[in-house]
Amino acid sequence: NPSGPAVDGEPMFLGEAKRSSTRSARSMDPGLMAMADAGRRVSDEIDTESRRQRKKKSKHRRDERLSVRVLLLDDNYVTLKVPRKMCGQALFDMVCEEVNLWERDYFGLRFQDGQEQLYWLDLNERVPKQLKVSPNLVCYLCVKYYIQDPTALTEEITRYQYFLQLKRDILYGRILVSHGTAVHLFACAVQSELG
Repeated sequence: NPSGPAVDGEPMFLGEAKRSSTRSARSMDPGLMAMADAGRRVSDEIDTESRRQRKKKSKHRRDERLSVRVLLLDDNYVTLKVPRKMCGQALFDMVCEEVNLWERDYFGLRFQDGQEQLYWLDLNERVPKQLKVSPNLVCYLCVKYYIQDPTALTEEITRYQYFLQLKRDILYGRILVSHGTAVHLFACAVQSELG
């Protein structure tokens, strides 16, 4: 048994200290007893109020929504307010609805971590678990799977998003093409955009 405070030089065990303090409290002056009771009530009220505030803060944090900026392939941003418990699939669906993208299997969302490493957003995991929550939280809509035959894409918007991704990849050197091929591709791009 752990020992408590010493009385008359002799150590007391915790149970004895409790009994001793109870006996001394009974023999106290009634005025001091009233002051001690008032102090305990104030202490209990402060504890109750602080518990209430902590509970309120934790509830507010659970209900809080994340602000996620998404860079689309046309270099426009869309800002989405999403619940903290939202999974990656729901966020991806919201982004696809923003751009009217129905052939979603070829696309995905990417994000950067603190070391500027790019990762694909896992559609089965919750968003806050994957993304470091910060005011500059940005995801990128990207083509995830390239196909060999673009005629397999049935929607015009899907082909346009593919075109934007390929144009960006060639501009930034992620896809290497010869000078002649690059000139031909950009001539086609200008013709498609301007008519």
